[in-house]
Amino acid sequence: MEYKAANTIQIRSDVDRPNGLKIHENRGDGTPLCGTVNRDWNGRTMHYAFLGDGIVNCGSCQRVVNEAALAVALARAEAERKADEDAARAERVRAIRASGVRIALPELDHGLRNGI
Repeated sequence: MEYKAANTIQIRSDVDRPNGLKIHENRGDGTPLCGTVNRDWNGRTMHYAFLGDGIVNCGSCQRVVNEAALAVALARAEAERKADEDAARAERVRAIRASGVRIALPELDHGLRNGI
């Protein structure tokens, strides 16, 4: 899976020489979004190479982006559901007030019918 990002990085032994390792999205603090750790590899010190905008081919970075997008979508859906629920409740209250009928809570109404 690949996607375009504004700020990408790659872990390299020589900052100026590209390699076959994955290209990650920069979290903003100079580390990969997915949390991949920069370690020495085969006795060579590895460095973060800052690449600027480009294609990210790290599946773990893609998963983090997808999870964040899903969380935003779910939060929006929940807010919309809550707004619809509040609007429906307000409409029921308006209809009850307009009818002039006095009603009790369902629990109280049930208790009155059963002689409690």
